[in-house]
Amino acid sequence: MRLSFRSQWTVSVLSACMGALALTSPAQAADRGWYLGADVASLLTTLDYGYSETYSTTHARLKVGYQILNYLSVEGRAMSSDYDTDIDVFGGQYRFDTGTMLGVYARPHTNFRNANVYGIVGLTAMNTKYRQLAPFTGPTDSDSVVAFTAGVGGSFRMVDNLTLDVEATMYVGTADYGAYFIDYVDLYSYGLSAGLRYRF
Repeated sequence: MRLSFRSQWTVSVLSACMGALALTSPAQAADRGWYLGADVASLLTTLDYGYSETYSTTHARLKVGYQILNYLSVEGRAMSSDYDTDIDVFGGQYRFDTGTMLGVYARPHTNFRNANVYGIVGLTAMNTKYRQLAPFTGPTDSDSVVAFTAGVGGSFRMVDNLTLDVEATMYVGTADYGAYFIDYVDLYSYGLSAGLRYRF
């Protein structure tokens, strides 16, 4: 997996998360256990091959996790597919489909009672598809992209075990669309999401 200079953003996110955890006072709630959540996520995905194309998609996301330590959880996510179209530098219209996305992540977090900061670090598998729509229809090219994923978010307790999560996430990977490009295409997705999480 190749990473470009944009992956420096990832380092900044991780540094901020680790700094927040280092400054945290002792936990007020040390409960461990399972949680389940649902989000709505908006992604802005750029395909960079010297020129660039950008696609905006919206997704439903389910997540399940387990808090294994006072300041660390592990989490799995499944996100629905969506697609968008864009015009390339030569005036052709193309369609990009994210496909279903599955990921596994570490989630370091603070552990206060009503509001917390957390980070997300892991890998996301994206079953992407890409094709030309105009001025003529081209073949559908596909690739399973494994994207390095990092993000930062905030959790706000609503009532008892129900919290609101707001998150910014970045995905970085490469796609092999051999029908359209000689070389690999850099793929960058930037996402914002909000949803509810219930702790059992």
